[in-house]
Amino acid sequence: MSDLPRDYEKRVDNAEDQINDVDEERAEGIEDQAEEATAPEELSDDGAGATFGEDNTFEPEEAE
Repeated sequence: MSDLPRDYEKRVDNAEDQINDVDEERAEGIEDQAEEATAPEELSDDGAGATFGEDNTFEPEEAE
């Protein structure tokens, strides 16, 4: 019976470690989602060579 308290403490420590690991993984996942959801700072180019002017009018790029 003398091993019961040590065994109990060991199980509690293991459970706390597992909880901390899950919390860290969850936090990393949330950080990753936040980074993916963050819009780029500048959205002036739509990838097709067109931009919007300062007054939000569409200004297509002239072909060369």
